[in-house]
Amino acid sequence: MKIEKVGNQFRVRKMINCIKYTMTFDHEPKQSEIKRELSRLMREQPKDDTPKGTFEYYAKKYMQIQDNILSPSTLRSYGFILDKLSSEFKRKQLKDITQADVQTEINIIAKNKSPKTVRNNHAFISAVIKMYRPNLMLHTKLPQKIKKQKTVPLRDDIKAVLDEVKDTRYYIPYRLAVYGLRRGEICAITALDISDDNILTINKDKVYNGEKKWVIKPYPKTTDSQRAIYIDNELADLIRKQGYAFNGHPSRLYDNLKHVQDRLGIERFRFHDFRAYMVTELSQAGYSEADIMKMGGWSTPNIMKSAYRQSRIQKELETQKNISSTLTL
Repeated sequence: MKIEKVGNQFRVRKMINCIKYTMTFDHEPKQSEIKRELSRLMREQPKDDTPKGTFEYYAKKYMQIQDNILSPSTLRSYGFILDKLSSEFKRKQLKDITQADVQTEINIIAKNKSPKTVRNNHAFISAVIKMYRPNLMLHTKLPQKIKKQKTVPLRDDIKAVLDEVKDTRYYIPYRLAVYGLRRGEICAITALDISDDNILTINKDKVYNGEKKWVIKPYPKTTDSQRAIYIDNELADLIRKQGYAFNGHPSRLYDNLKHVQDRLGIERFRFHDFRAYMVTELSQAGYSEADIMKMGGWSTPNIMKSAYRQSRIQKELETQKNISSTLTL
């Protein structure tokens, strides 16, 4: 600490946790005197809970705190969101941020991003503010959600895809997808996860982390996703024989599926839509909602019901087309 002589007095300044302390003495103080006076001033300093630092600083601090709680893919998405926020917003002091600042930033993002992306950005901003400025209640106006028509694969199309990849490395992962497994769950499965009586334990996930590496984490998407399901003998033996379900790059499952669909001349559906197919088939076969949720590893029935509703709408549309065809002269 530097001692300055100002007139007949001696002044010492010290910055601690972004708070500046100024001490004056009528004589040149010793270090022990300075420490005592500084300690007194710190005790008497009114408690200020207002955060000192930029939004970017607290956003990174938030991600560090959540490191052992959130999945690597979620943390990676947070990092991507932070990188894309405007420099002006990131440099703004968190204590000075207002609802208007947040709304302005969201309006900028909404110019060229989808409503879902805008909402994800706002969710991240809100989470940071809620943790470090809990008294700032946000009421941001967000773009309206756009409901996309999802394609539920037809049974014949699923069978055609499986027949096409029968003797390839993609047969096992596509068969597992029919059982409702997610891509990351499939890529994490080994022969050790299958019991002698063909019970497959799903308790880990392959995800892309913040260091741009594919890693196996000990649990699937959520703790509710941990489950044990029975698979048929053929599929179980195939996995046991090669020791794993799929050891290629996870994105290859997406790419190959598109190529197969194009070769077969069938309407494209996403890899994740295998789960919608599973929900539809089991629902129509009369299985209970609880059984289907357990099979697919859902914690709530919302997404599952959405897939089934879409399937029903598609089937009703096909019926209407057939009726129209019958009535056409």
